[in-house]
Amino acid sequence: MRSTPPTAPPSNGRKSHLGAIVAIFLTLAVVAIIGIFLLTNMSVFTSFFNLGNTVTTVPIASSTSEANLTIGYPSDYSTLVNYALSQININRANFNVSAVSLSPILSAQEHAYSMYVNGYFSHWDVQGYKPYMRYSLLNGTGAVEENVAFESTCSYCATFTNVGAVEGAIRTLESDMVYNDSACCQNGHLLNIINPYHNRVSIGIMYDSTHVYFVEDFENYYINMTEPIFSASNGDVTLRGNITGGVVSLNPNSVIINYDPTPTALNSSVLNTQYQIPYNEGTFIGGVIPCAYICNTKFDSPNSLTIQPSTWDVTSSSINIVFSLAQFISHDGSGVYTIYLTQNTFASNPNDTETLTSISIFVQQT
Repeated sequence: MRSTPPTAPPSNGRKSHLGAIVAIFLTLAVVAIIGIFLLTNMSVFTSFFNLGNTVTTVPIASSTSEANLTIGYPSDYSTLVNYALSQININRANFNVSAVSLSPILSAQEHAYSMYVNGYFSHWDVQGYKPYMRYSLLNGTGAVEENVAFESTCSYCATFTNVGAVEGAIRTLESDMVYNDSACCQNGHLLNIINPYHNRVSIGIMYDSTHVYFVEDFENYYINMTEPIFSASNGDVTLRGNITGGVVSLNPNSVIINYDPTPTALNSSVLNTQYQIPYNEGTFIGGVIPCAYICNTKFDSPNSLTIQPSTWDVTSSSINIVFSLAQFISHDGSGVYTIYLTQNTFASNPNDTETLTSISIFVQQT
């Protein structure tokens, strides 16, 4: 069966309109609505094929909260992930796009395992986290965009009982996302897979005898952060690190800040009925622009903030950007603040904007 249930519109795409918004932000300093990802869910499953999984509980600490994320693996995980990576890079080569490498961030596998264990299919998870939140909690500091896909057979068919069968499902799902994605998803999966600025991908695969879960978390990873990003004591955000290469010119020129309320737990029934809707990248609440680009400019949108950084030092080999999140926290309170460092100099088109980070900061005021 295709990666979505017959009762829900197939979606799952990741393509956002954040780049277009940043272009408006840089040229007009006008707030626009952040674009959407797409998703679908699946019904609860009660019987699972014994995979001989290994399970690791990973304690993850953010600046203001802690989360325990459990990551499980099928016994043939390495074989399947390497196969999936080869399929991704074959498709990228077919579109004249350079290959991506396998990311050390295990956000995709954590999510695939969560869906498998809890019996749901969604970009959200049972803790209420969106993809960029999970990515940050697992120490990801680039910019992440997610594809999820799913395939199942009849309950008594026991189709996916060996590596070859699961590889066949992965090949079908990957092919559908690339070559059969227009009608269901406005080519959101495709555009994520062949985005030329993605240079890493986290891959998640879990399966039983009748179901295969497949997750791709594509990354823009160009900055190796070397400092703690958020100081709870004074509210400062520090984006400091070395440029890892892979782009012609790294020249970030703004920060977009989006807000989500503090996530709350979601059970599988809720995920499979109420969360078959698009999700966004958070609510735009303002941003940071160095004076070298636009000085003494405020957003026209109500309730948004424009601030200047205390430090904005970007060279060909490193970045050092410091600004305060305190005004935003004072205005919006507890919740998740996601930091999108952006630039529009990847290509000759000045409106061709990419994000370099999607770092979520969890804030709990007392």
